[in-house]
Amino acid sequence: FEYSTIPYSLVSALETAVRGVALRVGVEQVFAEILRLHQIFLTELGSLPSSVTIPSSPEGRAGILSLRMPEPGPIAAALGKEGIVCSARGAFLRIAPHVYVSDDQMQRAAGLLKKMW
Repeated sequence: FEYSTIPYSLVSALETAVRGVALRVGVEQVFAEILRLHQIFLTELGSLPSSVTIPSSPEGRAGILSLRMPEPGPIAAALGKEGIVCSARGAFLRIAPHVYVSDDQMQRAAGLLKKMW
């Protein structure tokens, strides 16, 4: 057995996030903003060969956009060096914007990805 304690600082941070954003703004508005950010990213990205957004329609989306590409690992690493948080999972590059991300940041991420793809 290992001794452990409750991470009080993380619990406090979670409470602040839930009360400060989710309850104040509303979950529906947060999700609508995330979908809006998705659209900015996808519009700026344009249509690239072999790109597949999962799912392709806004009605089926969650907070994560998955883009199919041959080698997502090196691209995820390069984007990370540019301050873009994303991850490579199998044949997909996963991008999950949060409600506090700006339009300019989404456009910058898409522009960098277009250059690297």
